[in-house]
Amino acid sequence: MEISGAFSPDNSATQVRAAASHVHGQTVRSNQFYELIVILFAAAIFLAGVLSPPSLMDDVDAAQAQVARTMLTSGDWVTGRLDGVIFLDKAPLKYWMTVICYKVFGVHDWAARLPGALAAILLAWVMVRFGRWAFSPRTGFYAGLIVATCVGLFLFTRIVIPDVILTLSITLCLWSFLRALDETEAHPKRWA
Repeated sequence: MEISGAFSPDNSATQVRAAASHVHGQTVRSNQFYELIVILFAAAIFLAGVLSPPSLMDDVDAAQAQVARTMLTSGDWVTGRLDGVIFLDKAPLKYWMTVICYKVFGVHDWAARLPGALAAILLAWVMVRFGRWAFSPRTGFYAGLIVATCVGLFLFTRIVIPDVILTLSITLCLWSFLRALDETEAHPKRWA
C-alpha cells in the first residue's frame, strides 16, 4: 500500500520544509513578522474580549470562577470545591491558571477569563508555526489569522470554560507527534 496525502514523505510540504531549513535572514525576518502580526491581532481581539462586558454570565461561569477563588482562599489546590462541596467536574489546570491570575491581578471577572484568552493567543501563534512547518509561511500566516478571527474561539474566551486550553493542548500534541514522525526532522526526540 502506497502512502499518499498531506504528510507522505515525498510530498511538496516535505520539500518546502527541506528548502526552508536553508533560508536566509530575509525569510526568517518575514516569518517573524508573520508571527508578530498574528500575535498582535489575536491579542487585540481576545484581550479586548476579556476586558469588555459581560461579567460572569451564568452558573457555569460563576461556578468555574468560584472554584478557583475557593482554591485561592483555602490553599487547597488539589481538590476543587464549590460551596463546600467537592467539585471535580473539570481538570484542575484551568483552575490553577485562574488562581495564578487571581494572585497576580486580584479576584475579578476579567482575571477569571484571562487564562482562556492567553491560551487563544498562544493557539493562534502555534497555528502559524504548525502551518509554516507543514506547508509554507503564507499558509501558517493564514492559519493563524483564521484562528485569531474564529467567532467560536472568541466566544469561548468570554466564558470561563477550559475548551480553549484543551484545544491548545491537543494542537501541541498533534504537532509534536507529527514532528517526531517526520523523517526530515533534525531532532525528532525533542518532539517525542
